[in-house]
Amino acid sequence: MQTTDQAPLQKLIRHLTFPLLAATLLMGNPKAANAQTVLFNDGDFNDFPTGWVISAPSGTSIVTLDEAPPGSGNTRSLHLKDDSATEVASAAVSFSEAYTGSEGLTIVYDFRALNVMDGNNQSLYSSGLFRVLTGSGTRVLALQASKPPGGSASALQTWGTGNGNAQENVLITPGEWYRVTITLPGTGLEQGRYTVSLDGLDGAPIHSYTTPYPRIDSFSFTGTLSNIPDYAQLVFSSDYGVAPVADIRYTNINATVVPEPSAMISLSLFTLGAGWYLKRARIR
Repeated sequence: MQTTDQAPLQKLIRHLTFPLLAATLLMGNPKAANAQTVLFNDGDFNDFPTGWVISAPSGTSIVTLDEAPPGSGNTRSLHLKDDSATEVASAAVSFSEAYTGSEGLTIVYDFRALNVMDGNNQSLYSSGLFRVLTGSGTRVLALQASKPPGGSASALQTWGTGNGNAQENVLITPGEWYRVTITLPGTGLEQGRYTVSLDGLDGAPIHSYTTPYPRIDSFSFTGTLSNIPDYAQLVFSSDYGVAPVADIRYTNINATVVPEPSAMISLSLFTLGAGWYLKRARIR
């Protein structure tokens, strides 16, 4: 009886030695395993400004506020305020090492943008930027929340790439919280796809960029990136091109490596195979 009971176990060890070794190697590599690799994560800015490079010239400020989206689990936000109309304020954070790899990145952040008013009469040119940069400072992707001069404090802002392409822009309500999710391809690809999506938090409205500007549930667009050498830095700033004003809050900022599908599939197949063999051994 003892020999019969041990036989299935001995066969299992013999037949699954290589799969076990492969799974161990996969799980020992955080970029290939199911667990995501966190490159940056800060929702409450407890250590701010440690780890950040801050530029706040005259007429601008970058501080933290006790303010965050309801129900988000966060309590504080990064507040970028620029009333100068001539200077550029920026807050930049770099990964501990520039990321290179076949797996892509997912970047998430929440933001709340306001229209900056000229007295009580009309809004000024409000514009804030988010950029992803390489280690050499080359721009990979830029997103903009902006409002041209004129209109009221509640006038809708344009959010997206800021290039006038209706497929890459929507209208948002100032003062509401929104979540941006960006998926970037792995580095070194001749052509890799990226995806950008925007969701309103707590019912915040999103409107189509084309007339008659109907309300939509969510928004996303895709594009291509070529031969990106690495991903190294996230930058939040007022608009450096025309130096307008800005009043934006950011929170829930994180960047993670997307697990490679092949690694997850290998682990899943191993688990299924081991389970099937054990069940078969019990039947015998």
